[in-house]
Amino acid sequence: MLVEAFDRLGARVLGRLRDLREDLDADLADVRSQVAALTGAVEDVADRVELRQLRGAVDELRSDVAGLRRTIAEPSGREHAAAPELEDLAQELSELRAEMVSLRRRMSLKASGSGTLTPEELAAIAEVVTERLLQAIRPA
Repeated sequence: MLVEAFDRLGARVLGRLRDLREDLDADLADVRSQVAALTGAVEDVADRVELRQLRGAVDELRSDVAGLRRTIAEPSGREHAAAPELEDLAQELSELRAEMVSLRRRMSLKASGSGTLTPEELAAIAEVVTERLLQAIRPA
């Protein structure tokens, strides 16, 4: 009789331990999914911050190019002595515009989730675009 009571008690304790384990497994799965969602949200925010910084740099460069255009458009005493330089600058600006279009496409792919650009790749693209713009606006 005492042995049967211990067996029943052991079975009940074992049953409760199994139920507790199942509950803990379910809670652990919920916690893991929430951690994964939070990780994704943090990565999205980091990407947006980098894109904002990149956009700021691009806007600054655009204003510099607009200033150059105004300077070039102002009448000066010089006749068309700078025409070949202007053609080179126009070519550089066309190439930069094409690169910016490519960059925008790649950024929108990243934003839509179908791209695989890393923050390092975005930084490298920004550096290349910045260097090309600087080369285009520096006097030869």
